[in-house]
Amino acid sequence: MSRVEEKLRLCFENGNCYEAHQIYRTLYNRLSNQGKWQELQDMLFSGILRLLAEREAASAIDLAELFVEALEKSKTPVSSVVLDRFDELLNLLPAQLENDLEANSEREDRRLQYISLGIKWSMAVGDRKRYRRRGHPGLHFRIAKLLWREGNYTNARSHFMYSDNPETFAVFLTEYQMKYGYTTEKDLFIAQAVMQMLCDQKPKSAFKLLQCYCDIHPDIRSGFPYPFPLLNFLHFTIICIANKEITYFSVLIDQYESEISHDPEYKQLLDRIGQIYMGLPQPQPAPAGFLGNMIKGLLRSPENESGTAEEFEIDSEEMLYIPLSSKTECLAGTSKSRTAGRVFQTDEAQTDDITDDMDLD
Repeated sequence: MSRVEEKLRLCFENGNCYEAHQIYRTLYNRLSNQGKWQELQDMLFSGILRLLAEREAASAIDLAELFVEALEKSKTPVSSVVLDRFDELLNLLPAQLENDLEANSEREDRRLQYISLGIKWSMAVGDRKRYRRRGHPGLHFRIAKLLWREGNYTNARSHFMYSDNPETFAVFLTEYQMKYGYTTEKDLFIAQAVMQMLCDQKPKSAFKLLQCYCDIHPDIRSGFPYPFPLLNFLHFTIICIANKEITYFSVLIDQYESEISHDPEYKQLLDRIGQIYMGLPQPQPAPAGFLGNMIKGLLRSPENESGTAEEFEIDSEEMLYIPLSSKTECLAGTSKSRTAGRVFQTDEAQTDDITDDMDLD
């Protein structure tokens, strides 16, 4: 390699970055064929940094994509060292090239392919089912932080969803809601995220996300019971999930129907939650209603479109269990939370309809 390194040095000294780029590509093929993966990764990483220093962004992006391809081809496992390298490059690579900035056309983020290949690699080497399905959470977390810092809230949210970091996700959602949401949407921003996280089979993270958001949002700053009925519904739903309480789940759907009906997506998400945690079947084309699906779920296992049973697997660290005694205390020992024009009120003289229905003693 010393002869090649000398050739690269001369290329950069003479300002011949194009030839240097081609040498790196040649080395990529050679070292790949020889199976010298670590040497290849080190060489590409240093080459990317050198090309960026020479303001050769397009060539650097090309090598960055080869760097991630090498990770997948070599089946390199996800580690903090590799993730930090990926993150360093992601933060250095430009979103647009100079020519893009001059053009009067829509500008596509030049890092998208690099990000996509990174997720593809982490899925290919994932040691858990959900990592193989979505990609490694550590990778998503690094991508989410960069996009958040750049103000790309929509895409940052998608990556936070798979980042396994509900505390930071809650901070992000609070900022997102306060910047771009209406004052009447304080509960909607977190509700959709919690339901989607439950559908992704992460109940413990979903519960933590709900609690953190309600703790830090300046217009909520409340523990349970919350000043929004939709948030209380989510709290009760997660308790039902923790104890697989299908009957009380159906009571919740009925009691909070007016809140659930605000967004058509909620019904779809709740149907999915029922399938994953309560063993309910997929909704049939005929409008049997939620209760009808409940009854069918008691009689048979859920099936997918092919007619075979659909299996759901929740990681052990995402398992959530609230003992029945604690649940009873949580539900029965709390005064009723009501809303009137979205103003939080409590009435200690009244008991919670949901509490009475859910009393398990």
